[in-house]
Amino acid sequence: MPIDAQRSYGLDTTIDDGIAALGLDDQLSLFVGRVARTNALLEYDLGNVWRILGGEPHPAGVGIEQLAIDCRRLLRKTHFDQGLVDGGLTAIDAARKANSVRNRIVHNLWLEDTSSANRDGGFWQAFRLTSGQLKPVVAANSVTLDIVVEAHDSLRRARTRVSGLFMALNELASHKTLTRVQSSEAIDMSRYLAMMNDHFELHHNGDIEISEEGRSARLRSENLRRRTDLDR
Repeated sequence: MPIDAQRSYGLDTTIDDGIAALGLDDQLSLFVGRVARTNALLEYDLGNVWRILGGEPHPAGVGIEQLAIDCRRLLRKTHFDQGLVDGGLTAIDAARKANSVRNRIVHNLWLEDTSSANRDGGFWQAFRLTSGQLKPVVAANSVTLDIVVEAHDSLRRARTRVSGLFMALNELASHKTLTRVQSSEAIDMSRYLAMMNDHFELHHNGDIEISEEGRSARLRSENLRRRTDLDR
């Protein structure tokens, strides 16, 4: 696969001129497909966290929910800095939440709302088969494509947060011969923690920019380290 194609895989979330030129049904199918694909990547990312924490290989198709439960259990057993553990747990929880939204999107029956109030198109009614009957799954009578785009955005952000956890764990694994104190001094975890704690801007091309809140957390960490050095 060409590099450009790899970079764009499942990333773009904008409804640009090319997508807008598609029929409404094709637009919906495109974004539901993006939700499904990005969720598969999130499952892969969470599996990487599970493996680096020392987990045994899962059976194929175990799913994000079980992976998240198992990753939380192993992460809580580690002796890492509490800030990393807490950040990692929030990242895993974000993956669970995004996966839950994905399930509602992918398993819904989407029907175009052709009522007179929405005759211009672009509105959908979402249903789920329950006890043999189709029942609406949203409180509103109809929704727009935005609800699917937002689900895709939440999956992309969850992937970034889980990736921050994986990179932090991988960094710690490369310094496993150091003591806990030595590791905290040798490794700058601020970027990884900002990713885990959702302190970043995620651009359409996949680039990440740490937010002001994330940069402030880094400064607090550096100041704390300087005070600790002075106390020695």
